[in-house]
Amino acid sequence: MSKSTNKSTNPEALKEQGNTYFTLGKFDQAIAFYSQAIDMAGDKPSHVYYGNRANAYLELNELDKSIADCVEAIKLCPTYSKAYFRQGKATIFKQDMKAGYALLEAGHQHDKTNTAIIELMQQVKVLIDEDDKMPEDHPARLMISNLFRWIESHGGKINSIRCRHYSETNRGLVASQDLKYGTAIL
Repeated sequence: MSKSTNKSTNPEALKEQGNTYFTLGKFDQAIAFYSQAIDMAGDKPSHVYYGNRANAYLELNELDKSIADCVEAIKLCPTYSKAYFRQGKATIFKQDMKAGYALLEAGHQHDKTNTAIIELMQQVKVLIDEDDKMPEDHPARLMISNLFRWIESHGGKINSIRCRHYSETNRGLVASQDLKYGTAIL
């Protein structure tokens, strides 16, 4: 990650610069500015700095870092619905649909009008219901599990794809998030 430097002594100004880089799709630079804002704020960082950095990490598919920042944001402001949303998304991308859904529900409790939360909850609920219908010992489920274990044992990462078996004649891989140009998929 390239470290952006700034002579600003105002954490809010650093956050705004991070937002500018985020909007431009320069997520590493955005992270650097959000990190500077957190460091400069000392004992009183804004929950928004962590939430924004979590969002940038999410864009880079650095799910564990995104989740850690969401946890910090929620510690600072337990009603910050965007942190629950982002942590829910990262958790879903890590293939834990039910835990991700629970985080989305928590975010929804704090912001009943957030359409992004509502829409993702609806999508995830459908996936959970589909998954619950398939028996644990179904051949397609076992095949997918074996494929994931093989890929991971050979150094691959699975967190940006989701396999679902839809019927005997229709099965496939579905991206659980937008894949960047050049991303290898099977």
